[in-house]
Amino acid sequence: MGARDTLRTGRNTPYGQEITDKTNPYEAGLGWVVKPQDKDFLGRGPMVSEKEAGLKQKLVGLEVLGRGIARQGYKVFSFDNKEVGEVTSGTLSPSLNKAVAIAYVQSEAAKVGTNIFVQIRDKMVEAKVVATPFV
Repeated sequence: MGARDTLRTGRNTPYGQEITDKTNPYEAGLGWVVKPQDKDFLGRGPMVSEKEAGLKQKLVGLEVLGRGIARQGYKVFSFDNKEVGEVTSGTLSPSLNKAVAIAYVQSEAAKVGTNIFVQIRDKMVEAKVVATPFV
């Protein structure tokens, strides 16, 4: 399971931690999977309304710049110490030899290149929003 999670995280393939009844498929980058214009289905209305109103959070890739591995449930903070999200999956990438993670962050913090902090145990560790998949 660890190998699966490492590969899944490296590709930024959403799984159970990223897709819940509290997340919108558009937030997870899965808008290409749902086809609300083709069919009516349970949840279609709220899903489309949230997208049209502007997504509050997005699933992004993080490269951890400091020491440590960002794990599921670790909090993400902006440089002004405001909580902006939470890590859903994290690992040491064997091909890149660095710590990577995927996290939901507020839309304003989701731009590639944004520097942030991840609270790893009791330390604030610098990270950066990066494009995925991690290669």
